[in-house]
Parts: sequence; C-alpha cells; structure tokens
Amino acid sequence: QLCHAKYQEEITREEFNLLKEQISNQKPSPTSELPPQETFFDAIGNQEVRQKLHDQYRSVAEQAKYDMIQLYLSSAEAQMNRYH
Repeated sequence: QLCHAKYQEEITREEFNLLKEQISNQKPSPTSELPPQETFFDAIGNQEVRQKLHDQYRSVAEQAKYDMIQLYLSSAEAQMNRYH
C-alpha cells in the first residue's frame, strides 16, 4: 500500500507539473476560440449598444475559461497534496 501511495504521489505530481506547463505555454486564445456571436445580438438596432453587449459577452466567456482553468489547476494541486 505504501508503494501504491508513492506511485500515486509521483503520478499526480507529474500530471500537475505537466498541466502547469501546458497552461503557462498556452497563448491567449484567438477570437475563433470564443463562442460565436449569438444571433440575438443582430436584433439590437443600435450598433453601439450591440458592440458593447458583444464585448461584455466575450469578456465573460474569456473570464469563464480562465476560471475553469484555474479550478482545474487547483483541483490537480489538491489531489497532488493528498499524497504528501
């Protein structure tokens, strides 16, 4: 059982380090990775209002993506620390 725990510790440490490396090497996402512009924006007649709402939409999508990555990293770190 001790060998299994050591093995799990090593595996989770390597996975955590790999995840951190992948995240740090990830370039800022291009526009194509954001959700497409929803058609309901087209129903807004005022161009300025439409653009502001679309910008907010994109900002929320980017923040959600960042938050999910941080949560994943946090979860991986917690799992790694279980074996310490």
